[in-house]
Amino acid sequence: MLLPALLYMALAGNFLEELLFRGFLQSKLQKQTSPTRAALLSGLLFAVAHVFLASTVTNVGVLLLVFVAIEGIVCAFVYKRYGLISAAITHGIAIFMLASGIF
Repeated sequence: MLLPALLYMALAGNFLEELLFRGFLQSKLQKQTSPTRAALLSGLLFAVAHVFLASTVTNVGVLLLVFVAIEGIVCAFVYKRYGLISAAITHGIAIFMLASGIF
């Protein structure tokens, strides 16, 4: 019963992040630079946006930022090739796997 609720929250909550970082930010960056550079920048800015989480909410610190940077860059390239919904699903599944203990 807990896993379906966790999956829903991971997908729904992370859709909003993807809408902001990929749908808005990355698409704006692509107008100013190459699509690859825009993907890398949006992924790294995604990690920067999680500094507060890494430094105050969790005890993971830099390792969390490394994970978030990698996740952000992966989602950015998924967005570049397959679109927003695919990037949001990728992000949500990654968070679900971590939160559920599957991964």
